[in-house]
Amino acid sequence: MTIKDIAKQAGVAPMTVSRAVNGQRGLSERTRKRILAIVRRSGWRPSMQARGLVRGRSYTLGFLTNRINTSFTPQVLETIEEVAMEHRWWTLVMVSQGRADYALRAFDELISRRVDGIIVGPVRLPRARLRAAIRKGVRIVSTYLALDANVPVFGVDYEEAGRLAAEHLAGLGHRRGLYLHYAPDLATDPFALQRWIGFQRGGGSGFQTEAMSLEALGEKGLKARLARGDLTAVFCQNDNGLPSVYRVAWELGRAIPHDLSVIGCVDMEIARQLSPKATTIEVAKHEVARAAALAIIGTPSKVAIEGRIFPPTLVTRDSTARVKDRAPIRRRPR
Repeated sequence: MTIKDIAKQAGVAPMTVSRAVNGQRGLSERTRKRILAIVRRSGWRPSMQARGLVRGRSYTLGFLTNRINTSFTPQVLETIEEVAMEHRWWTLVMVSQGRADYALRAFDELISRRVDGIIVGPVRLPRARLRAAIRKGVRIVSTYLALDANVPVFGVDYEEAGRLAAEHLAGLGHRRGLYLHYAPDLATDPFALQRWIGFQRGGGSGFQTEAMSLEALGEKGLKARLARGDLTAVFCQNDNGLPSVYRVAWELGRAIPHDLSVIGCVDMEIARQLSPKATTIEVAKHEVARAAALAIIGTPSKVAIEGRIFPPTLVTRDSTARVKDRAPIRRRPR
């Protein structure tokens, strides 16, 4: 079936079929319904390539990220592709592998392939390059960093994530908590830093906090710190750190949650696979991705896109417990 076949069956011009399918004005409701009924019965779908040629669009969404196997990216990409498919758009994914030169080449490649918009993950790009692309009509949004004043951000309130973790632990009677992060220096990782700021503030004056880099000190350093016995709670920057905490706790003979409460962040599959299942902070991965994709797909070209910051949510499972409910530490026989 072609648009001409549809028009012939409906007794109208091909342009009238196009207007009916695209929801344009200028034809009666009776004619519109007749055309759409024929379209549904025939299974005909308009050619996106032809539509793109007429409107000067590619109906392609670019996604640029540093790595594909992070705690956040797979779920974001999955949702972006779902939204794109719903609207008959395609997604072109470029991965910089953590290299600045690759990121720039990937960005330029997306522009050269005439994508209509780009969602940028945790990748830094020169402002001059960003602004040049925007002047060409490419819509650009970020799901992580504030890249430029002209690039709206769809992200998560990570400071609130840290605050929720501390508030939960303090509410269970814990008085000292460790923040386990992965940056050699917190100042170099804005998202790790935001969680730390929230964790420091969330538990109130009676909740003491300290931070440790798992990347710098490893499980040996974590084991040495937990062996001192004064810590009753650990908050991990993301759920990837949970297995290390569980393993070290087992080696020290400390049961989770009776001797040690543990909270993750991001709500990855690993949090549900561990035993006991881990309490964690869900960081609105799907909401962020859907809003970013819809902003590019659905916002008219002459209308400015407005970013949005989403609140995280505490997901309580079995890895946290009240301090008063803790049994005495029982050392496992070696």
